[in-house]
Amino acid sequence: LAAGDPQPCFVVRNFGGGHFARREPPGGGPDRVAEIAAAGRAAVAADLDDDGREDLVVSVLGGTMRVFRNVTEGCGNWVRVRLRGKGANPLAIGAVVRGKAWKRALVRQVESTTGYISAGDLRLHFGLGGADSLDDVVVRWPDGTEQAAGSLDAGREHVIERR
Repeated sequence: LAAGDPQPCFVVRNFGGGHFARREPPGGGPDRVAEIAAAGRAAVAADLDDDGREDLVVSVLGGTMRVFRNVTEGCGNWVRVRLRGKGANPLAIGAVVRGKAWKRALVRQVESTTGYISAGDLRLHFGLGGADSLDDVVVRWPDGTEQAAGSLDAGREHVIERR
């Protein structure tokens, strides 16, 4: 394939421990995959409709961007965190949020870019599975200061302001 040729759409599933598997998109099939083939250049995950499920936006070389809305059912609980910094960095770019769910550490960082000429949602999404909260939450602000935020209930967005 040449650099600008349409390429088949696929999903890579992370099984942990360095094990990945390429899979056909859910609800796909050979005809559907060919239909959505494109010369994609950037992909951004964001909860476009605020339903707790991250959707996907893909930019297409020389074409119209594609929006893949996540309509999966029974995908588990989630927490979204919006940080509000102070001073020269009110968007808290570079801040890191750590928490735990089911005794597993979850970490997200506020990033202003997510790929080739693209920027994603500055809100941080945590998939919790069956957990009812994200526990032991700590924000490490870009200046290195840490701020404890306790436990955050699932199913909603939480705003944490820099003290």
